[in-house]
Amino acid sequence: MKLLLDENISPVVAALLRERGHDAIAASDTPELRTMADDGLWLAAVNQGRTIITYDVHDYVVIAKRWGDAGKSHDGLVLASPRSRPRNLGMAQQLADAIELLEATYSPAGLADLVVWLPVAE
Repeated sequence: MKLLLDENISPVVAALLRERGHDAIAASDTPELRTMADDGLWLAAVNQGRTIITYDVHDYVVIAKRWGDAGKSHDGLVLASPRSRPRNLGMAQQLADAIELLEATYSPAGLADLVVWLPVAE
């Protein structure tokens, strides 16, 4: 599974995932994706075959619904709640662990056309 972490997720998380052998990029760490509007980032993810992971629940759910209503396919959307997965840098390891677990759960089929929540922190 190829992952694209939205700007609201630290690039440290993407680095941790890459260290573990995962194909993960962070929008905030990629010049052509940095500060891109949500619709543009969604299109970039679709074009690159990447699953988006974001805290920006409302905007991306609207985009995913609009995309699905148009009969278009995507590589998945993973939503993270700041209540269950705080955004602070100290949680980067736990966030990477949860993403890795989610990826293992959905492999090898991936998250094509799915919208799922990242598991709650234990």
